[in-house]
Amino acid sequence: MAGSFDTMPDPISDYAAAVARYGETLGVPTSLAKIDTILDMIAGDAVDVFGSKDAARQFLANAPIHDGKVARDVALEIGISRILSRIDGLRFGVFS
Repeated sequence: MAGSFDTMPDPISDYAAAVARYGETLGVPTSLAKIDTILDMIAGDAVDVFGSKDAARQFLANAPIHDGKVARDVALEIGISRILSRIDGLRFGVFS
């Protein structure tokens, strides 16, 4: 299961494996029953990008991730890989 990184992670090269860390399957929408837990785990893993888990939660709740949709909507529609990609891009300077 996902947890806080002890060191900064490497860029994601295997999205199937990255998604599997959260108990999810690449390309499969996240279930409504699991969405809050999954997004909380992602926020915890993004502290290095946002400075705190609360700031990461705010980003996930408010920032457009894909096609103008926030993380919750993206995860429920297409799964979490786009969310992980967006955070990875911010972490490594691909997005501003």
